[in-house]
Amino acid sequence: MKAFSLCFTKKTSSSGGDGFYCHSVLLPTFKASGNKGLQALVATVLEGRHPAQMVNPIDHNGPGALYVMPAFFLRNITIIN
Repeated sequence: MKAFSLCFTKKTSSSGGDGFYCHSVLLPTFKASGNKGLQALVATVLEGRHPAQMVNPIDHNGPGALYVMPAFFLRNITIIN
């Protein structure tokens, strides 16, 4: 987990915003890695957005190297090359 947070420090966009992050991201992280996993995840977050808002920066090479969102939203994204 520590290597992950070092590689992606302030480079992820997570589902949420204004100090709130989606439970569908937090709960699996906590279940898998406990408090240390949550701390590592928090260290990586650049910004919080609604998953629908994450698509625009992805399409336009916006900031962020990794986008963390619930699987439901991910399944509904259409990638156009």
